[in-house]
Amino acid sequence: MTVEPTGSGCRLTQREVLEVTPETLDALEPPEAKGGLFREVVRLVRLFPGTRQLESEIRAHQRERLKRRLTRELQAWLDAIKAYIETQHSGVV
Repeated sequence: MTVEPTGSGCRLTQREVLEVTPETLDALEPPEAKGGLFREVVRLVRLFPGTRQLESEIRAHQRERLKRRLTRELQAWLDAIKAYIETQHSGVV
C-alpha cells in the first residue's frame, strides 16, 4: 500500500495478489457449474495425458471468469466508498 500526496489531497494505492489453486478455482465455480458434470469432466481430463492442453484451457477460462468476478466486486466496493465520501464531504470546500 502506498500513499502519495497530490495537489488536492492524496492518492492511496493498494495492490492485492491472490494465488489460486485448481481446487480453489473449482470451489469458486458458479453454482450452476458446481454440479457433477463439470467436476467430472475436469477429473476425467486429468486421467488422460493427451488432454492436458484441454485442462490448461479449462483452468485459463476459470481464472479469467474469476478475474472478471473479482473486478466487478472490487469496482462495486470502490464505487460505494466513493459515494460515501462524496456524500460526507459534499458541503466541504
